[in-house]
Amino acid sequence: MTIKNKEIFCFNKTTQERQTEKFVGKKFNKLLIVEVIGKDKNNRTFVKALCDCGGFICTGASEIKGGRARSCGCIRKQTLLLKKTKN
Repeated sequence: MTIKNKEIFCFNKTTQERQTEKFVGKKFNKLLIVEVIGKDKNNRTFVKALCDCGGFICTGASEIKGGRARSCGCIRKQTLLLKKTKN
């Protein structure tokens, strides 16, 4: 092990594994990344995230980082309720 920028890195971990570990605890839109679940057959990283409303979502890390997953679905529910009340 070596200490680099106050973070501990193991030499046996790949760069991609270290990057996903840094991903935990970060917040994107309404989602806070809780844990890295794993990878699929196409080597996509999947994470579990906690929404501001208290709900959980399991999705690809690229969807969260790219802004395609902004919440657990609560934004869509709120938008539909607003549309129903306006009509």
